[in-house]
Amino acid sequence: MSLQTHGRMSYFAHLIREVWREWDTPPAQATPVPQHAAPGAPPPGLAATPEERRQTRLNNKRTDGLKNALRLVTPFLPQFNFAPVAMRWQNRNRVIEWGAFERDTWTMKVNSHFWRQDDWIYGEFLEICSMLYHEARHAEQFFRIAQGVACNQLEFPSQGNATLQTLAGNAPAAQGQVNGVRNLVDRFQAMARQGQRRFTPGTLGSLLGIPNNVAQAAINNAGGNFDAYRQLGAPAWFNQRTPTQEVSRWMLLAYGSRRTTLDYLQDPMEIDAFAIERPVSNMIQAMIGVSGYTHGNRNRSDPVFAHLPTN
Repeated sequence: MSLQTHGRMSYFAHLIREVWREWDTPPAQATPVPQHAAPGAPPPGLAATPEERRQTRLNNKRTDGLKNALRLVTPFLPQFNFAPVAMRWQNRNRVIEWGAFERDTWTMKVNSHFWRQDDWIYGEFLEICSMLYHEARHAEQFFRIAQGVACNQLEFPSQGNATLQTLAGNAPAAQGQVNGVRNLVDRFQAMARQGQRRFTPGTLGSLLGIPNNVAQAAINNAGGNFDAYRQLGAPAWFNQRTPTQEVSRWMLLAYGSRRTTLDYLQDPMEIDAFAIERPVSNMIQAMIGVSGYTHGNRNRSDPVFAHLPTN
């Protein structure tokens, strides 16, 4: 099971269609929203009027639907934390950052502007959904690295400069990447010399900068799970010939220093995530039956979505 497979993409698109279908439908049972009895403005986050409480319940239902869709499509990954956070903006309403995945806390961060927005348009909905799948793929990348490390199946470079330079590429910051890779390999070799290659959650988590519960999940049947992933084969967009080699490259880039100097769209981990994000967005639009290109500025109540039944 992997987010790179057509089956996972299609399942996510189906779940997201259901979320959009019910987007404007109030919750079946009203979730209590605290009221503020004191005079004056309510504290942040507390709705003061019946309409604000209704909108808060609807917004909570929407975000819960998106979170649930992501959890249902990723049962093979440790469950994410979710956090609405302030993101950077530029040129009035042009969004610079929609969200991000943070591996050290295993948290999916989403632009808080959208998490609390009332009047969504279709194009924004598609962007958020695609972003969630994209960032979930980053979580899978780190999880595959952890599995491969835990079962000793990743291909580590030698300490020779030539090999490390080849892996790092010939960018101006290649030496920095070489040093980062060498430091990582040194740590693995030191653990091997001490007979510690049977990882505990603490040692694996510390080595890869992931929470211990995520490391434990990666260790559980690591060999069998990593073999199952390898048997999926290498998609056309992989830079390497085999899944093992691709995951090894993800590891070298993620834990070396060169990743910070790469152009965003030239980063193999981003190339992989975008290669998955694009067909997912297309599948969502096909499931809903409305093109985001031509109708991205419409909201859910627009007649273009009248064919979607509601309960």
